[in-house]
Amino acid sequence: MRGDHSVAGTSAAPTSFGQMLQAIRLSRKTPRPVQHGNWAGRLVDAPLSQNELARQAGLTAGEVWRLELDERRPNRATVDRLAEALDLSPIDKDRLLIAAGWWPWSDPETTENALAGVHGDFYSATEVRRATG
Repeated sequence: MRGDHSVAGTSAAPTSFGQMLQAIRLSRKTPRPVQHGNWAGRLVDAPLSQNELARQAGLTAGEVWRLELDERRPNRATVDRLAEALDLSPIDKDRLLIAAGWWPWSDPETTENALAGVHGDFYSATEVRRATG
């Protein structure tokens, strides 16, 4: 169900797109078999791997690795695919877009609210209105 996984409540705020992507990925749990001596098919919840995220988003594991290390800037379509694969809420998707350097809206109020979620209260309404025209 979309919106069940929020990044707003994480303890340390990620400072880059790669850190944000990694924090979101590691917060997602997927059932996996116990590796050693899989007793009767017992499963444990483990963080989503880079390989699994890559598969779900239609990327390679190397691309996810480079994105998490901030070695490359994603295009908007890549961020959209990652957001879909991670089942992000609309506001968390917008925060990820901003962290990647994409401006999601032209509406100053919506932009100000999202920036406050990403960067605290650093951006004022005047700065947002000036940036959005």
